[in-house]
Amino acid sequence: TVEQNQFKLNRDLGILLEDLALEPMDSRLWYYLGQTYEELNRSTDAVNAFVIAASQRQGWKEEKAAAAFRAASLSYKSGRFEDARKYCALAIANDPSWPESFWLAGACALALG
Repeated sequence: TVEQNQFKLNRDLGILLEDLALEPMDSRLWYYLGQTYEELNRSTDAVNAFVIAASQRQGWKEEKAAAAFRAASLSYKSGRFEDARKYCALAIANDPSWPESFWLAGACALALG
């Protein structure tokens, strides 16, 4: 049910925040925090968490690229095209094998004129 999902997401949010207090450099925790915020319709918080995940020195390049791409996608959907373009560049820097990042960067350029 909707109520059960909301309960799960809020439970997950608490667990992730506790874990991040202990391991603030864990890019995977930041990624899952962003995902949880996104599912809770907290887009600004989700973008911030995804950007932190993508900016960590440690972590898998694919996961960091995915985090940056999700930040870019959320920014694009909310009309923040310059932010989205910047996050596409971060995704490409983390892993240039993601064609979606190049496509979205092009869509941002088109939207910005």
